[in-house]
Parts: sequence; C-alpha cells; structure tokens
Amino acid sequence: MVVWRRKLDNEFMHRAETVVAEYLDEPEESDVPRCGPGPFSMANADTVTDILKHAGYEDIRLARERLDSEAASRELAEERGQVEKLAQRVAQLERQLAGQVAEAEILSRRLADLEMRLAEQSRMLSEREHEREQLRRDVEAARKIETDLRQELTTTDRRHGEAIETLKTEKSLIETQLDRAREDRAKLQREVGAMKREAEATWAAERVENALLRERINDVAAEVVRLTSVLEGSGSAIEAILAEESVRLHGNGAGKSQPASVGGEDGKGSLADRIRALQARASRVASTT
Repeated sequence: MVVWRRKLDNEFMHRAETVVAEYLDEPEESDVPRCGPGPFSMANADTVTDILKHAGYEDIRLARERLDSEAASRELAEERGQVEKLAQRVAQLERQLAGQVAEAEILSRRLADLEMRLAEQSRMLSEREHEREQLRRDVEAARKIETDLRQELTTTDRRHGEAIETLKTEKSLIETQLDRAREDRAKLQREVGAMKREAEATWAAERVENALLRERINDVAAEVVRLTSVLEGSGSAIEAILAEESVRLHGNGAGKSQPASVGGEDGKGSLADRIRALQARASRVASTT
C-alpha cells in the first residue's frame, strides 16, 4: 500500500496551500488527529498502523520512498508556474472584482438616484393625471355652461326679437296716437285762441258795462247822499263832512274849482264832487221854478 507523506514533505502541494492561504481564512486548529479527506489523510504513520490493525493486518511495516527528484522538480516547476499564473489571474480577478465592486456601487447609487427620480416622476405624473382629470371635468363643466348659455342666448334673442316687434308695434300705435294728439292739440289751440279772442271781446264789453254800472252806482249813491242831506237839513253831518273835505283840499292847494265846474249831469270825480254837483243842479232847478 502506498500513501502520501506529510504535506510539508511535498513542496508542490504545500506551495499551493501557502498561496491560497493568503486569500482565505484558515480553519481553527484542533489537536484531534484527522485522517481525511485529502491525499495527505494517511501521512501519520501511527494513524495508518492503527487503521491497518483494525482492518485485521499483522506484522505491519512502513517504509519511506522518494521518486525521481528531477521529474518531481519539473513537475514542481510546472506547478509553480501554474500557481503563479493562478496568482496573477487571481490578482487580475481581484482587480476586476474591485473595479466591478466600485462600478456596482456607482451603479447602485445611480440606481438609487434613478429610483428617486422615478418616484418623483411618478408623483409628478400622478399630479399631472389629477390635474388633467380636474381640467377635463372643468372643460366638461365649461362646455355644459356654454351649451346652457347658448340656449339661454337663443331664448333671449327670440324674446328680444319678440319684444322689439312688440315695441315697434307699440311705437307705430303711439306715433299714430301722437299725430292724433298733435292734431287735437292744434285744434284745441285754435279753439282756445278763438275762445281767448271771444273772451277778450266779452271782457272788453263787460269792462265797459261795468264802468257804466259803476258810474251809475256812484250817481245813485251821490243822489242818495244829497237826498239824505236835504232831509236832514242844514245841521246834517254830510254838510260837515263836505266842508271838512273842501277845507282840506284848499289847504293842500289842490284846486279852486267850483262844484259846478266839475260836472253837470255827466260830471266825474269823487263822491263829494258828485254830491256838490247834484246840489248845484238841484239849486239851478229850484231857482228856475
């Protein structure tokens, strides 16, 4: 039976372990002897002897042998070259991994930024959708209002047209009535003018008649006063009044006319003058008889 010796005695395998150990964590050490797994699981002579004894073997002897060193050196050199290539590849992969990690971090940050922008755009889109819906409802309401206003405007135009026609008819009727009223007014003005002229003529005649009537009344009053004075005699109060009136007139220098010069039958003047004229006429009639 042939088994591998210790790992330290095999430079090819031990070198690979030392290279890999630089990048991997070593497991915790334990004092418990292990026999596997791996090519060096039976490197301990005591472990192999114990396994063989349990398997039923007797007279167990172990011997150490070495293969040709040159072939082993070539293989070792080849393995070392492969290990170095692997190390270079591992370093290159590590650099690529670091670059990819950095790129992944950049991409992660960019992704987070994009997610934030996406969330913001989603929010803005939602607001725009809400605004668009609100605008749509506003447009529908505006269209409904426009339709109602158009209907109301049509109704108003129809009513306005009817009102205009009614006003035109009323205007024509009023104009006709106005023409008639103007004709009636002209007629009334003519009649009023005629009535004024008739009234002025009547008033003139009445003034003349009134003047004559007043003269006649004055004459009657003077006659009554004269008769009263005659009946009362020389002590009549009428004589005293006439004397006072005569004195007042002479004192003011108003005139020196005699009662006879004022009138006769048709004499005009105050009541005193009329009375004096009547007295004078009565004296002339008495002297004549």
